Amino acid sequence: MLKFEETTNPHAIEKHICEKINDAEKMPMDIETTKLLIQLVSLKQKNQKDIIPQDKKPFLYQMIEQRMQLFPMKIDEYVLLFLTFFCESPGNAIMYLWFLQSQAFVHKIKEIDFNLFCNEIFPYGFPSRQTLEKIWREQKLERELSNSDNLVDYVTAGKSILNLD
Repeated sequence: MLKFEETTNPHAIEKHICEKINDAEKMPMDIETTKLLIQLVSLKQKNQKDIIPQDKKPFLYQMIEQRMQLFPMKIDEYVLLFLTFFCESPGNAIMYLWFLQSQAFVHKIKEIDFNLFCNEIFPYGFPSRQTLEKIWREQKLERELSNSDNLVDYVTAGKSILNLD
């Protein structure tokens, strides 16, 4: 468990989340993930936009949209859809968003589209469920008062990767 003071360390998310995801062994995609990617590639080839009507967006989709307002980088709708159906929890989705932000920072890019996501950032698969669970547990904070006990909820802990200029 991390000390609550880590929330003021501008490199904390980079160290405790992004580097661990980056260094994690990547697992080949399972059948379901492969099907999801194929469906999204097909939709992208048809140049289909606004795939999910506003009133039908799942909770995780809406949560990712809302959380994206904190980041200077943008993701396209296909990346957003992939994360919505691939991530098994809001926590995993937020960790992926921080990781994508770190990739945008490192490569000095302002938008991560589906091609970049698949071909450059995750060409060899994704961290295993167990790895993500371990990273999630390790980013937990000693709680102070009624504050969040998740490092990923503190923008101040990720300032080192937020400037894209």
